[in-house]
Amino acid sequence: MTVIFEDLDLPGLPGGPPWPAEVRIRLAGAQGRPILGKTISTNKAIVGELLLSTDNGGISASGYWSVDLHPNSDILPSGTTYLVTRKVGCNEFSSYLSVPITGGPYEAFTQEDDPVGEITPSALSAHASDLLLHGGGIQYDYKYIDTATVVTGSGGGLTLAPLTGTMVTVPDVGRGVWLQAHIPVKQQPGGPTDQSWGLFKTTSGYGAFSALDAVTPASLGTVSSRHADLWAFLPAHSQGNYVVAATGQSGNLTAKADASAIQKGWLRVFSV
Repeated sequence: MTVIFEDLDLPGLPGGPPWPAEVRIRLAGAQGRPILGKTISTNKAIVGELLLSTDNGGISASGYWSVDLHPNSDILPSGTTYLVTRKVGCNEFSSYLSVPITGGPYEAFTQEDDPVGEITPSALSAHASDLLLHGGGIQYDYKYIDTATVVTGSGGGLTLAPLTGTMVTVPDVGRGVWLQAHIPVKQQPGGPTDQSWGLFKTTSGYGAFSALDAVTPASLGTVSSRHADLWAFLPAHSQGNYVVAATGQSGNLTAKADASAIQKGWLRVFSV
């Protein structure tokens, strides 16, 4: 049980406690309607209203009231709240409370909540998980590197080498997603001026014909870098790990990602 309390007072000066006054408390279900509940811990039904008033001593002469309530997490069905109605004269003031299982005493206004809506939790969950209705603008993974990195391909430039630090994981989702990479590239001193960069699924290998997208920056120099920009669209249920890979050309198979703190190389996966 958790103690909930409140100190009622009239507005302005001289103010003071309202008299007479009453507080009614009942369990509420969807849209605040009355509901029969059952406590899990004591296996007892919760029904009817609890009435606290200045007549029965439930509200003190100072306007203070308190009550022990079962926490809502200990009540079936789940998702209930308590409707607390304060009646002063001809006016009623109501709020819904969600009572915690630990801590307290709590002042009533600190536990205010909304009444349960009409949509059942299972229907709401199914609606929320339908990515065909609303799945855009989600970034599933993002990796970046901020230090210069050299990779070396093989097989005469037909097999690219993965760029460490750029692997992203695509989850199993029921809609297509995009891979986007942006890598600053530069000639490695003594290396080739032409390089190849691509996007790969790690389980498909890094052969040139496995690339989802590829670019071949040519005429690179050792002074300033250029950008390798890569894009690939993946159909629904393309879960797995994806990475940027590269190789050099002309017999020298080194390729350099010229990443730094102010010029990151990155790969991300997202939906639109």
